[in-house]
Amino acid sequence: MIENSVILLERKFIKASVVTYFTAYIAGSLMSALLWSGVNHLNAADFWMFWPVNLRYMSQITARFGSIDGWNGFLFSNYIISSLMIIRMIYLFSFELSKPHDSFTWGITTVHLMVIPFALIALFLPFREGPRFYGMTFYDGPFSNSLKSNFLVATFYFSITDPVVKFVSWLKFSFCPRGN
Repeated sequence: MIENSVILLERKFIKASVVTYFTAYIAGSLMSALLWSGVNHLNAADFWMFWPVNLRYMSQITARFGSIDGWNGFLFSNYIISSLMIIRMIYLFSFELSKPHDSFTWGITTVHLMVIPFALIALFLPFREGPRFYGMTFYDGPFSNSLKSNFLVATFYFSITDPVVKFVSWLKFSFCPRGN
């Protein structure tokens, strides 16, 4: 394949990645805001397996407030954003794996690999108290913490999924016979 074609395909992948990231993030945030009042009757703690980090959030909320009452919207927003980011990953898989066999390139994935440690650190930072700390504090309330958490969850998925998609594409490129 001509090198310009490979670069063009990689630009399309980057564009698809960025557009789907922002679409999932904005849609997840809007859906969270619209469904906020409707999820109070749900027990969001029962759905922790969709986003296991919520177990840590639940323990921190329980330690500070005694229960997770009033925080179902916050927990549910994490489920929404992570579900949309998983759908985004499936789309990127279909996009990347449909490319011609000889068009593989790592592209921007090496930059993403550098972001992974920062995304993990952001998710697992110790919780602090007070209005001046800008991390997950559980000081401001469920809605403002939901906006912060949505950003952290989306960044986490963004930094993890694109390298995984490229790695699977590399496996296809390296080990599948040409033309399959």
